[in-house]
Amino acid sequence: MNKTKIVFIVSMLFICCNASDDKRDPDTDISRNGPYDVSGDPSPKMDLSSKSIYGFSQTANGSEDSQVYSLSPDINMRAWQKWETAGIKESQFNKVYIAKCRSKKILFVAGGTASVVFETEAADRNTFLDWITRDSYGKPVLHSEIVPNAYRVSMANPSYREYLVKVMKVQIDAGVDGLFLDEANSGGYNGGPSHNFNGNEGYDDYSIADFNRYLINKYPSYSEADWKKKFGMTDDNIIRRDIAYDDLEYNFNYRKYLSQKGFSDYPRDSANPLAKEWGFPLANRIDVADDSFSSSYMVLYWKEIVIALREYARSRYSKEIIITSNGIFPFTDFNSLGLYNYNNDDNGKEADYVPFASGKLNGSKSLKSVYLGMYERSRKTSGNVPLVLFIDWPCEMMSNYYKLSMEQKKDYWRIYAAEAYSCGLYFAFHLRTVMPGDPTSTDSGILDFLKDYSSFYRTNHAVYEKSVNTSLSADIDRKGVMYNVTESSDKNKYYVHLVNHNYSSTISEQKNIAVSFDPGFVPSKISSLSPDGNADVSIPFTKSGGSISLTVPELQHYKVIVVEK
Repeated sequence: MNKTKIVFIVSMLFICCNASDDKRDPDTDISRNGPYDVSGDPSPKMDLSSKSIYGFSQTANGSEDSQVYSLSPDINMRAWQKWETAGIKESQFNKVYIAKCRSKKILFVAGGTASVVFETEAADRNTFLDWITRDSYGKPVLHSEIVPNAYRVSMANPSYREYLVKVMKVQIDAGVDGLFLDEANSGGYNGGPSHNFNGNEGYDDYSIADFNRYLINKYPSYSEADWKKKFGMTDDNIIRRDIAYDDLEYNFNYRKYLSQKGFSDYPRDSANPLAKEWGFPLANRIDVADDSFSSSYMVLYWKEIVIALREYARSRYSKEIIITSNGIFPFTDFNSLGLYNYNNDDNGKEADYVPFASGKLNGSKSLKSVYLGMYERSRKTSGNVPLVLFIDWPCEMMSNYYKLSMEQKKDYWRIYAAEAYSCGLYFAFHLRTVMPGDPTSTDSGILDFLKDYSSFYRTNHAVYEKSVNTSLSADIDRKGVMYNVTESSDKNKYYVHLVNHNYSSTISEQKNIAVSFDPGFVPSKISSLSPDGNADVSIPFTKSGGSISLTVPELQHYKVIVVEK
């Protein structure tokens, strides 16, 4: 053998040996490529129908808020929250606070952030780097707009979900009645407050692996030619059913696809054939009808978390645990809708939940259409569970609320809590946040007012809990009056809710308002209720054709006309 042949053979052996060192055999365990199946019962079992008053008071885990005892809500919806390493050990919680609330029949809902994570929470740096979301280049995404060193997690990561469940179990052990899991679907899939607005986040290995699984099961009959034709996949980066879905070296890799197609800087580009398949979910607003990957798999991750927590409480303590989150989610006992900027709740536009103009409350603005829209969205996603509003923070809406005078703060509740209740929603009466320097309701001089005002909704609970919205219209002969007609569950009463928006720095009472509508029967009695006082025992009316007509003597902020069959 000549020298040239020897050199060639040795070179080939070297190349082959290095190739075998650099590559591994593909994972051909395709038994896991089937649909993502989550077994168990995530359904809420606790009956909250008797609860009419919600409060919002969040303190540090080791403290308490005496305002809660004064207001005495049925539920304190977010008493404390796990944040970083504060709230991951049972010794960090104030169990005396829980016991005091329980003695006053106040349900104590605690919880923690579900999608914000810090390196200090992880067992080691590798675990932390495994948990956090990545952009389309595979780089971690820092969220210093939240606080320094904050990151979002990948909910697709089973290790992180196990961690979240573990730290929430500690709170169940401490005796809480419920868990508020804040921003549960803000882990990189969407744009929104405190998020990466261009959507370039959530492309970690766990998420893009689950994307493969999603595509495999959504298009079970697709051939290689189909993948290429519809999505422009290439021979070296294509969905394969003979390879495990999470083998990103041999199966499809979405980050590689984005790079190949030039979409890495903006994966949501409408020209990207896979953008719609990935989806465009909204932060804190789950749409169960959205069958895109991001939405449908987030529901599965959330379902798995809820099942684990419910089963733990049932098996260990024989109790039901209340589950809620910030926004609208399936499988909740009630939905907690945070009112913050950059929402899209007003038909795709930002809903102005704290109307504010020229440094004052803009009480002339009605939120009826927004409230009714969110009510229907909640029913569609979560079924017949309460939808509870609360002013979220830190954000401009809360800042504007703080800027209101004492009397305008009272007017805010008189107008917008009334409008919420009249549309079938609840409004958590605000007591305090955990932010240093934020004024409490006591500081603002309105705690006694909230206590007295909320008692109206407690006393007249049946008007709200045992009634539903209707499409009945009414004629009101006055501008600046919002109305909504609801019907009692026994169908023996209609409630005509009237909210006065004749407002400029202060309310202007309206008198002798003519109201007419067709209830479909001749009433036996018409009367009124109002948190403003001056309730009429009986209101005279006339009937002409199918309509009845009556005159409301005065309307200060809010009045309910009760029409009985």
